[in-house]
Amino acid sequence: MVSEFELLLKIADISKFKRMKFTTIQLSNLLDVSQQTISRKLRLLEDKKWISRDSKFEGIHIQITQEGKTILHEKFNLLKELFTKLRYELHGKISSGLGEGKYYMGLKGYQESIQKALGFVPYEGTLNLKVDESLISSFLFHMTKIEIPGFFDGERTYGGINAYKIMIENKIFGAIIIPERTHHRKNIIEIISEKNLRNELALKDDDELVVKPDEKN
Repeated sequence: MVSEFELLLKIADISKFKRMKFTTIQLSNLLDVSQQTISRKLRLLEDKKWISRDSKFEGIHIQITQEGKTILHEKFNLLKELFTKLRYELHGKISSGLGEGKYYMGLKGYQESIQKALGFVPYEGTLNLKVDESLISSFLFHMTKIEIPGFFDGERTYGGINAYKIMIENKIFGAIIIPERTHHRKNIIEIISEKNLRNELALKDDDELVVKPDEKN
């Protein structure tokens, strides 16, 4: 069922806030609802003073009112604030891993390349953070991706890593790492630091943690 706000938004999108002729058939096709529903919703929009309309033989002339513009602007500001917050903070819960992070972060090849790229030798282990998968791309989108090359140790090839500098709980510098090859689910991110984060922050499984993009490095 389409809401009054969805109908208002569709009218704004098509009309660009100018007075425009619509038909109930046109709106019902755009929103995939019946003409009766559109007619009823238009009456509700008019009752709320979000639109003004004149019904004529050839269709309905609709104009979004100042009240309607105010409603749309308030929703815009709410969404803008939400996505701005998503850009600057990522919340998650601590989750135990399989021990792979300790092995890989202990390899000399990774330690040397991470020190060169990020400025610290990583603690031999990663902190796994369970997050809302849909928020990860929004958080990383505006951050600088640092490519850490893989290496060959004479026996096996180890893949590269993408890293993003962060501050952990506004206290500790670290990085989110996304290996080219990983067995983690998409809602798990790995965090590295020169410190043992579990000990340093007294963390246990299911504790909440906040990370932010690092603004100094």
